[in-house]
Amino acid sequence: MEDSGGGKGVVVAIQPRHRAQAMCSCGWVGRSRLMLSTAKVDALVHASRHGCEPGIPLVQSEAINVVKPPGILTVECPAGCGVSLSVPITLVDIPSVSDSGDLDVRFVAEAPKLHDYIYTHLQTCPAPRPRSADAALHKAAG
Repeated sequence: MEDSGGGKGVVVAIQPRHRAQAMCSCGWVGRSRLMLSTAKVDALVHASRHGCEPGIPLVQSEAINVVKPPGILTVECPAGCGVSLSVPITLVDIPSVSDSGDLDVRFVAEAPKLHDYIYTHLQTCPAPRPRSADAALHKAAG
């Protein structure tokens, strides 16, 4: 079992297909196991060693995203001044069922404040830009 993770998370065991696995919101992910009971033991051992809490219920019925997402999207200034903007992102899981009946989970990254960060930066950006860009940004913000 892998013993990494920052501690102070919530640990659960999942069994999305034919394998079971323990995961923690502190970033730790256990080994893939054949039996759900072994994944539960992994989860409880991780919780006791790293100060994390067991989830209630410990066994989740489907795959969930408990691992910490990257959280930050780095975007270069579109006007070319060289500044890197750090924009918070969220990961959204989209469960679906395939034609064969298997659960399939896809993840989508969303950055709802991306436009606001870029617009705010461009108001004071030292890079030259055409006036039409200002008008287009102002119109899109309104």
